[in-house]
Amino acid sequence: MKGRKLATAIVVGFVLAGIIMTCLFLLPPFAFIWFIYIFVILALVELFRACRLIGIKIPAVTTAFCAAIVFCCTYLFPRHLCALGVSLFSCLALIALRGAMAPPDEEESNLNRPVNRLRNACASLFVGLYLLLLSSFLVLPLAYHTSLIPYSTEHGMEFMVIFLPALSDIGGLTVGATLGRHKMTPRLSPKKSYEGLAGSIAFCIIGEMIFWIIFFRSTFAHDWWKAIVVGLCGALAGTVGDLCASVIKRDVGIKDYGNIIRGHGGVLDRTDSILMAAPFIYFLLILFL
Repeated sequence: MKGRKLATAIVVGFVLAGIIMTCLFLLPPFAFIWFIYIFVILALVELFRACRLIGIKIPAVTTAFCAAIVFCCTYLFPRHLCALGVSLFSCLALIALRGAMAPPDEEESNLNRPVNRLRNACASLFVGLYLLLLSSFLVLPLAYHTSLIPYSTEHGMEFMVIFLPALSDIGGLTVGATLGRHKMTPRLSPKKSYEGLAGSIAFCIIGEMIFWIIFFRSTFAHDWWKAIVVGLCGALAGTVGDLCASVIKRDVGIKDYGNIIRGHGGVLDRTDSILMAAPFIYFLLILFL
């Protein structure tokens, strides 16, 4: 990756880190949930535009409304995972139905061009799962309280869920740009290399051990191996998330989902690894803590 883009990534990373830490540690939890919701809406707009390029229609307004419902239910109801499951599947049914009811284009109205209602419904269902389900695991850590999770705080969990995949991106970007020689998947992501993957894993493991010392110092002496497991899984899941997003981009025929960050892609380009890694890191922390 060019130096200009690497510098942009570092600057953007520091700005977002400052905003996230302000929301987490200085503002009420709902401020951070609003922050996540705004990012979900921006990512939804990017996916909506990408799908339109290949003639697929997804109900953006309905999906945005459902995201608000899922986030509120997940955070407010005492049985958080149950509330997530019930609200998510109810909303997914609504999203798929609304996708199937999308009005046809002028060409599709022609008798020789059938309306692709099944394709629209399936794409809408996928977008709902991808954005609503995965992003809900960024909300879940804030729904728990210290009394329910020994040796931890909800802020510590949220910090790890957000920043571990970010460290994976930084490690892969830095090591891959300087030492990358052996390509992983040239057809999907030409810039990804095995050296970059090793950098992602190393950054994640070291970062997770530092996070564990900061937030769970009393258990680190005998739980250090848990930090290694979480860091390893976070790096691998983040890399898979990045590759999955690349599959969609290649299928649609675009290089980036957007240009909100000049010369560095859109929101989804920067958060795809965080979305995919969030459930893995969350459940590992719940299991280990």
